[in-house]
Amino acid sequence: MPTSVVRRLQTVIDLSPAVERVADYVRAHTRECLTQTADEIANEAQVSPSVVIRFVKELGFRGMQEFRVTLAAEMGTQAPSIYEQAAQQIAGGRGLVRTVLGEAAQALLDTAEIVSDATVEEVASRLIAARRSEIYGVGASGFVAEDAAHKLMRLNVPATAMSDPHIQPIYASQLTAADVAIAVSYSGRTADTVDVATIAKESGAYVVALTSAPSSPLARIADALLLVPAVDAPDTLGVFTARLLQIAVLDAVTVAIAMKEPGRLAALRSRTRLLSHRKGR
Repeated sequence: MPTSVVRRLQTVIDLSPAVERVADYVRAHTRECLTQTADEIANEAQVSPSVVIRFVKELGFRGMQEFRVTLAAEMGTQAPSIYEQAAQQIAGGRGLVRTVLGEAAQALLDTAEIVSDATVEEVASRLIAARRSEIYGVGASGFVAEDAAHKLMRLNVPATAMSDPHIQPIYASQLTAADVAIAVSYSGRTADTVDVATIAKESGAYVVALTSAPSSPLARIADALLLVPAVDAPDTLGVFTARLLQIAVLDAVTVAIAMKEPGRLAALRSRTRLLSHRKGR
């Protein structure tokens, strides 16, 4: 990531004409860019939104929110949260639903750009082969763990979600090289999650980190890294958008499992019909 957004803007070269128009706009309207969406910047620079995203990536960022947060810190202010951005856009005449879902959709597109297909495939293969899998998360990340375990179990992949930090270490210490541990932490610095991932690693398990922070303590422990964009400060309501992104990435893993072993999906459909029949009795 660039150490100085403003300096990079002043020295960046070899941009395409369309991306250069975005750079020119950001140089001239830096403070406004703290609250503008990719669509709004694109409209002002008379380019498509995809060009704005390409510009952000040219500067070394993974998405718009990471760009805004870093720029705000450099300017000695705080980037508005995803909810503050939405409020400003709604006040400007944009519809509430369109604003909120538009922000979520952009975050999902940013996620698609940074998640590695190869890593998703590798994690899927490890889960298929695992004797057992455990998914750890506390707070909001605990809900992500529960959702993932539910989907994996439906595909007949043995998985257990754990959100109690007092119980997690007991189970993690019993893992072996035949097992997989998935640790979910948006910040990558949640002490309980880092601790349990460390125990799982020391027990020999293959550790997967699902986080927005590639240089965090959790990421450094992991054998595989599933990244989501930094969409907001971890202590704000933006954590719910982060949860959406985390669930989407784990959805990709379950789809990869179903593609590798189509029989699992066929068995799921068979079990669903059986359960539906029994419920109808």
